[in-house]
Amino acid sequence: MMPIAPVFTPVQPLYMHQNLAQATTTGGIIQMRTLNAGQPPSLYQPPIPEPVPETEKEVTLFLGQLPEKFTDEFMENILNLCGTVKSFKRPQYKFAFVDFVSPEGALRAKTVLAGLRYRDRSIIIRVGEEAENQLETFQKDLKEGKINLTQAVDTTEDASLSVLERLENRHTKAFADIKAVIDESKLKDVAIEMVKSKPRSRSSSRKRKRKEKDSKKRGEGRDRRRRRKRSRSKERSSKKRKVVEPVEKKPRDTKELVDLVPKETKHVFGYELDWKRIVEAGLVEKKMRFWISDRLKQYLGGHEDSELTDFVVGFLTERTKPAKIVSEMEAVLAEESKIFVVKMWRRLIFETLKITHDIKT
Repeated sequence: MMPIAPVFTPVQPLYMHQNLAQATTTGGIIQMRTLNAGQPPSLYQPPIPEPVPETEKEVTLFLGQLPEKFTDEFMENILNLCGTVKSFKRPQYKFAFVDFVSPEGALRAKTVLAGLRYRDRSIIIRVGEEAENQLETFQKDLKEGKINLTQAVDTTEDASLSVLERLENRHTKAFADIKAVIDESKLKDVAIEMVKSKPRSRSSSRKRKRKEKDSKKRGEGRDRRRRRKRSRSKERSSKKRKVVEPVEKKPRDTKELVDLVPKETKHVFGYELDWKRIVEAGLVEKKMRFWISDRLKQYLGGHEDSELTDFVVGFLTERTKPAKIVSEMEAVLAEESKIFVVKMWRRLIFETLKITHDIKT
């Protein structure tokens, strides 16, 4: 019996089949494109970034003083060179919010983009207290070896280097890539430089908070002593003159109450708030949160952003000085920051006086 020769069925290359999807990556974002029949795939397939663990919470950055020339496409391109972006929101061209899926990307953007400027103005990058703590924890855990960096997209990365060395190299590479994007875009008066900044340590943070607390206690003590001294001085002078000082007229309605609220900025910021009464009445949550959300919506062209509202409410909860709030809010409101804070402070004074004088609305 003659042996039967094996039958070979020719197998077409994968790229000969219809609708074959090929994965590519751009700045950490996975994209799919369909190959036509007969079109061979590219020889080099960039490695797909390692998925971020679900336990990691995204980190939000606030970007301010953005020039109109920085289009959404331009901003998204350079942000994605820092790390994988989950969302990018730009209610107005002057400012935006970006959510990174991991602290590494947020840290890189905060480090590298700090030197991005248009003409003589650098963009402003801010993070809230919670996000700042996330970044500090991320860097601390990296140093202690508790976590590792995300999988490198660059296959030439030297794995023998320490984690911190590789992190610094990734910052440098992102800086070079962003500079190349700026050069290719041919945008005039746009430049970027690497700004070295020391990360805020937890010990210094604790010292700063303790110092602020002690300073606050000393200030409250001085205020009490001054009030007692003024009170005794008034009593003595009153007895000497034997003149009864006129009693301040109690406001009868909100219209008369408004007249008691200072109008000039220096008097508004210098007003001594009764924080004990504010806390007991829950004014920040019951009154100010809605006011802040409503006013920010006007600045954002009708867009409501709960993250930004929480960001501002946090300043009042922490009893932050108004001048500092102005500085922090410049990241999102630019030159309108001071106007916003003055209005907010006047509203807080008004709501406090309403309780003090028992005015019903």
